[in-house]
Amino acid sequence: MPLAGDECMAEPNQQVAPRPDLEDTSPTQKDVFERPSTEKRGADKIPRQFGRYRIIDCLGRGGMGAVFKALDTQLDREVALKVPFLGDDEEDTRQRFYREARAAATVHHANICPVFDVGEFQGIPYLTMALIDGRPLHQLMAQKQAFTFQHIALLIRKLALAMQEAHSRGIVHRDLKPSNVIIRSNNEPTIMDFGLARRADDKKSAGLTQQGDIIGTVDYMSPEQVEGNNDNVGPSADIYALGVILYEMLTGRLPYEGSTTAKLAAILVKD
Repeated sequence: MPLAGDECMAEPNQQVAPRPDLEDTSPTQKDVFERPSTEKRGADKIPRQFGRYRIIDCLGRGGMGAVFKALDTQLDREVALKVPFLGDDEEDTRQRFYREARAAATVHHANICPVFDVGEFQGIPYLTMALIDGRPLHQLMAQKQAFTFQHIALLIRKLALAMQEAHSRGIVHRDLKPSNVIIRSNNEPTIMDFGLARRADDKKSAGLTQQGDIIGTVDYMSPEQVEGNNDNVGPSADIYALGVILYEMLTGRLPYEGSTTAKLAAILVKD
């Protein structure tokens, strides 16, 4: 099987068109998706047959791991399979990854991507979730797609109700942003990537993140997130992020802008 390194270098949530040659299973081809690395494993090298899942394509790769399009051979359905990078802090990475799976699996809402399965194969943890057919909200916003006030109001309302359901179960997303919202073909939004999520009352998993670490995406961070005060990051952080999304959709720009992350963080804390 040919290497898929180029596809796997795609940014998170970037859609990658399937390649016909990925279907060639001749014995002369390699049977892994891989990217050369001497420091990490896990998402850097994935067998074509990953347990019960047959890897079809790489949908995207970020700083924490990769997401693959896969076929669940037992249930005969396509899923999104997420695998983390495993580096020197492998045990912490595993704990964070399983925390994400547990957090997302407790929330059932039409506008939140459901988790189907979690496990390990050959020592590599994974989770599978629904394969959402749609486009990230940030792509639509970047293309200056016209959103009516009514459309924006309905979209934000649905996102707010979805997060209300998560919060009612004690789950805080902590990284709500347009790139983590997929707009499906029927215009329904789906909230993705609970990779930074944790239970609001879970001090043990909060301890996996050191105080002073900035968790999230700075443009959509609440002041307490920017300060790295992770014990105090609760539902209000998601509400703040949702407000930033609303502002950006209405005005076409962010409420705060800085030339660097450090400058932007300073503005947020000051104000």
